[in-house]
Amino acid sequence: MENRSEGRVERKKRTVVLNDLPEGTSLTQLIDLFSQFGKM
Repeated sequence: MENRSEGRVERKKRTVVLNDLPEGTSLTQLIDLFSQFGKM
């Protein structure tokens, strides 16, 4: 149960990050960002 709520928080954080990006950010740039996060 605890893990599930943690996952929800993580998803919320990601959504906030997406909402904070400038309007003109393209899908390609987003994919680029996420691949960089994956390497960290």
